[in-house]
Amino acid sequence: MAAGSLEAELPRSNVDPFAALFSAPQLREPSPYPRIVLAPRPRHARYEYMELLKRLLREIYRVTARLPGTILHAGRRLTEYQLATLRGGPGVYVVDLDGVAESEASEAALRRLAAGLEDRLRELYAQPPGFIVLYGSGERLLRLRRLWGPGLRFLGATLPLPLEARIPEDDAVFTLLEAAYSLPDGSLSRLGSLDEAAVWAEEALHRCLRAAAADPLLGRLTRLAGDEEEARPDEAPIHYALKAVAVAYLLESGFRETRIETETALGGNIVVDVVARGRGWGGASIAIEAETLYGSMNPAARLNWIASTRLMVADQVWMVLQPHTAFIYLPHVETVVRRHGGRLEIYIVDPSTCLLKPYTEYRSRLLDALARLEG
Repeated sequence: MAAGSLEAELPRSNVDPFAALFSAPQLREPSPYPRIVLAPRPRHARYEYMELLKRLLREIYRVTARLPGTILHAGRRLTEYQLATLRGGPGVYVVDLDGVAESEASEAALRRLAAGLEDRLRELYAQPPGFIVLYGSGERLLRLRRLWGPGLRFLGATLPLPLEARIPEDDAVFTLLEAAYSLPDGSLSRLGSLDEAAVWAEEALHRCLRAAAADPLLGRLTRLAGDEEEARPDEAPIHYALKAVAVAYLLESGFRETRIETETALGGNIVVDVVARGRGWGGASIAIEAETLYGSMNPAARLNWIASTRLMVADQVWMVLQPHTAFIYLPHVETVVRRHGGRLEIYIVDPSTCLLKPYTEYRSRLLDALARLEG
């Protein structure tokens, strides 16, 4: 299905499923210093969402920063060393306030955490970007939120307010997550919690990518990236797997091996991830780019540059994205699709088949799930 038909399909141009899920679209915004995120614990354990938030923040960090990220989680004990190293960069640092309070003397633990956090706030301007997530319930989270009151002023300046992320406590969240990861209906809602669903969804995607990267036939046809950024240790395995899935989709669609090339220069100096020539598309060449978007800062800028340059040397351009990347950055994808019309098509990796799914199908299902959640 041509991506250019999106104009007629979408009456709402500002749809943002990620913002609807976490109520904080600012999480995607690049920042030169760490962002503090206050995450209220849901009332019902079925909707615990920290594992989901950690995974999506890791993806945001990979896109908005050029550093390899890590995740640190303090959930049962907060030592002096952990307080000293409490900082957002590089990566995501999570403190489970309730877990800390239960394993230590509650009042003492929270006082130490508040004092340590205030010290860290004084250092934010000099730390690399990342996230510090404080996850807890009731009074414990409120007590830390009060740090941003009138007293928190350093040399006359007030620090930026923390972001607040929360999700609706409704089973429609599971349906939205199934659509976001392009998984079958009901595959996640049968699980006991949203945390379990997030871990299961990521494993389903990674299982597909690992299998594609290890497949000997696809390996015979798929070359490693020559681009320095795409060959970085944190990006290379995923980028290579996305190319392999694209090659598998071409073979499934009837392309001969001899008409598929990878890491090929077109027009002299534009190296394309995958080039398909011939069958089914009138002999036209298709330039296919596997896009992790890591380090792109603003995905719309990266996607638009790739589309513009590849359309100069090919009849049609496909871009392949991971499903959760498309979910987080849907508004950015939309702007590029609308600009380039039918010559550009976006495809999403479908973990269920380990092949590609047209963006229009993925998007339609995502909006249906979003409508259920909003309803």
